[in-house]
Amino acid sequence: KTPEKDWGMAKVDELSRGMQQKVQFIGTLLHDPDLVILDEPFSGLDPINAQALKDTVVELKRRGKTVIFSTHLMDNAERLCDSVCIIARGEKVLDGTVVGVKEQHGARNVALALDGGGLDAVASILRDNSLVKRADDSNRFFEIELAPGADPQALLRRVVDSGASVQRFEMIQPSLHQIFLEKVGASGVEEGMTGHG
Repeated sequence: KTPEKDWGMAKVDELSRGMQQKVQFIGTLLHDPDLVILDEPFSGLDPINAQALKDTVVELKRRGKTVIFSTHLMDNAERLCDSVCIIARGEKVLDGTVVGVKEQHGARNVALALDGGGLDAVASILRDNSLVKRADDSNRFFEIELAPGADPQALLRRVVDSGASVQRFEMIQPSLHQIFLEKVGASGVEEGMTGHG
């Protein structure tokens, strides 16, 4: 209830998209099912309600319930799921346990975090196709997929020689997001984002 409206008496179609999602989720759980199927459950939720939904999914798993959900948010799938199935254009691209899928796609990835300057020099190094196949950056943190045959130590030497201050350099497994991009490609992402595919 707010000063403007008694939301307890509102029709569902009068609610915001996030509120509609919450009502549908609560309605799904009312009879305590053993199997819960959710379609894009995080769509329209603000960060607080998205976290509450994640916590609820974890609690359902802890209680032995099976939760199946579709999502385009690979980080949610990676954190919440035991198993995944990626479907693109109506075809199964891969499936398996999250751990197994990540192991299958190898450790050709590096986490690099910088402290201080040297960002331009490192950006230039990361464009070297003989070392780097792909680099995703986020505020001085990079997830790097090495080029085939590239030596991670050679990459580290070049970054250090550039004068950049390295806070972290670690071989890591690829994220589900990276695996999704590798398997589906940018065209699949664009189709998924526009609601086609």
